[in-house]
Amino acid sequence: MYDEMALAKRLNSIEQLQADASIKQHVEWVKKQRIAG
Repeated sequence: MYDEMALAKRLNSIEQLQADASIKQHVEWVKKQRIAG
């Protein structure tokens, strides 16, 4: 994904994170995962 510097410089707001295609795809994948335990 992204390192801390990229997040700090380019993706430093909720709006930018929500607009990013890679982040969107990852969030959709996470939503489909089962909770262990």
